Amino acid sequence: MFRDIVEASPKHVAAWRKYAEALAQLDDLSGADVAARTANSVEADHVADVGASLLFHGDSARARSFFERALALDPECLSAHWLMGEYLATHDERDAALQHYRKCLEIAPDRQGPAFMIAALGDDASPDRAPDDYVEGFFDWYADHFETHLVDDLKYDGPQHVAAALKAARPEGVGTLIDLGCGTGLAGAAVRKMADRMIGVDLSPAMLEKAEAKGIYETLLNLDLVAALETLPDHSADAALAADVLVYVGAIEPVLHALHRVLKPDAVFIASFEDGREIESWELFSAGRYRHCQGYVRRAAAACGFDVTAMSTVSLREEYSVPVPSLVVTFHKRP
Repeated sequence: MFRDIVEASPKHVAAWRKYAEALAQLDDLSGADVAARTANSVEADHVADVGASLLFHGDSARARSFFERALALDPECLSAHWLMGEYLATHDERDAALQHYRKCLEIAPDRQGPAFMIAALGDDASPDRAPDDYVEGFFDWYADHFETHLVDDLKYDGPQHVAAALKAARPEGVGTLIDLGCGTGLAGAAVRKMADRMIGVDLSPAMLEKAEAKGIYETLLNLDLVAALETLPDHSADAALAADVLVYVGAIEPVLHALHRVLKPDAVFIASFEDGREIESWELFSAGRYRHCQGYVRRAAAACGFDVTAMSTVSLREEYSVPVPSLVVTFHKRP
């Protein structure tokens, strides 16, 4: 009976434990050991998920205790090592965080996320952008909590700032608009009345599923930013947005080059950045996000055929209750 249950519901912890007991009573000690270890592994994932929810909602001390409990159950629990790394990195325990990210790399050597976070902590060279599997995996996992966490907990108001910038640049509205890194459609919903047609782009299928349910996009593309733009015809869009997405891109020139081909002459591009006030170009920092300085944004724009016609210094969200210095930038493609 318990075998049937675990085959039908492989995440059922109690069934795995009962199955282990039944196998032990039948003197199948090897099978009982496998079932017991599977129960520990499944329970560890559940416990780590609870800890993740606590971490998202600012209860980091309790979150850590859940991650420790998960690792006590299963020392190979990938999600617990990953989340413990995040917790430690944000609490200035860099060396300990690195140990957990290296363990992630040992458990799952095919995943690029751990190496990316090791680079973010300064222990390796920074890549030009976050790897696709890291972005896709993180936001697929994050999708169910995304809007509540971002808006309610992090006080994110990026869509309102981006919409205001678009309104200032194009008070009469636009025809076709591309929403790069559209996520669940927060920014798209904010600008929907200003565009005749909208194209959403995102790497995460789970995020796009939620965006599709809102009915605000005529087209959704499940591709990275540059790959998506490469599918679109020359001079086919009047405007583009990138709200809280270029924080996962260091060197922005490839995106700007791709946009330059797709946008019509004198089209606008509205983008937000985290403000790197004391750096010379861009940097990957410990949160696994990129900062960009104002001078670099202007230089990259000029090199790719854009003029920066507006740049506002704002705070679009909080990080552990501290406002994050940010930029909202309006680019105009040169006629």
